[in-house]
Amino acid sequence: MSTPLRRNPSFFYQLIALRGSVVPAVLPYIIGFAALTAALVAASDRGVVVPQTSFAPFAIFGVALSLFLGFRNFAAYERWWEARKVWGGVIGQVRSIDRDTTLFLAAAADRLAVQTHVHGFIDEIAAIGRVPLSPHRPALGRCAAYLHECAERQQLSEFGLRAFSDRLHHLEHAKAGLQRLQNTPLPFVYSLLVKRTCTLFCLLLPFATIDIAGWFAPVIVAVAAYVFFGLARVTEVLEFPLEPGMNALDIDGFVAICKQPFDGLKAEEAATQAGIAA
Repeated sequence: MSTPLRRNPSFFYQLIALRGSVVPAVLPYIIGFAALTAALVAASDRGVVVPQTSFAPFAIFGVALSLFLGFRNFAAYERWWEARKVWGGVIGQVRSIDRDTTLFLAAAADRLAVQTHVHGFIDEIAAIGRVPLSPHRPALGRCAAYLHECAERQQLSEFGLRAFSDRLHHLEHAKAGLQRLQNTPLPFVYSLLVKRTCTLFCLLLPFATIDIAGWFAPVIVAVAAYVFFGLARVTEVLEFPLEPGMNALDIDGFVAICKQPFDGLKAEEAATQAGIAA
């Protein structure tokens, strides 16, 4: 599983780094359009009549393409940011549940049981976008049933039961939000429009740069292909923030943070049992 990038490296490293870069994904486009431009330049030097046009229309064309890419990039980044906020809310609710177990449940066994169910829920949502989920994995349902049992045993007050119910409601809402982000991508028509427009731009650009740039035209076209197809690739990566990747969310880090209260409670339970045994 790929580890997300965590810190900004040095300026020089950013110039040459391939890990986390879109270059490997867009390199065929860069090479293909640069080679096409080089072939057209060579044909023009040998006397073959190559159609040429003014560069001015491509400036307008490039602005329109930038707007298309900017809109899709904004929409994709919103999905990435929303997933980050949802996971942040999950962390807050899990910490609150850990506090509530201390406030409302006197028995360590009950606190550990509640945290175990929450632990199962964390594993469920961590699997979204990574492995196929079964239609129904009721970790929160089992937690709610156990809390109801505690209330029947008079180990949990009505106020405490209501507080736990609110926490579970927010967790279920977070799970639904993550599933929505994973199962409802951006409309395909946006991706189709961007890819076709990028392709047309890079196919026609050589005919406007050969006359003014000569053998430097392949470099210009290669840079244009890197910028436009690279940005299009970035939007595709950000569109699914829960799937593994170098630029994805650090789901494993979120899971580790959520399980810290759980691990602490297990250590407390083990120490209590050791004291009783002694």
